[in-house]
Amino acid sequence: PSQPGVAVVEVDIALSVEHTPDESIIHLRVGPPRKAKVFQLAENLLVEVDDVGEIAGFWLLAVPPFPKG
Repeated sequence: PSQPGVAVVEVDIALSVEHTPDESIIHLRVGPPRKAKVFQLAENLLVEVDDVGEIAGFWLLAVPPFPKG
């Protein structure tokens, strides 16, 4: 139950990440794989929403390379 003054929420859910070899596209999946629709939130950010309206994943596009060294 909700408690006044408590600002912490803990969630137990599986996360998985896939990426292209150059890491320019990253797919973060929230929970088990399932059917979802994809919506664009920003220029290089997509969100996946499942049939019951829950977030199923995120796509990060055009991710710049990590600095070397």
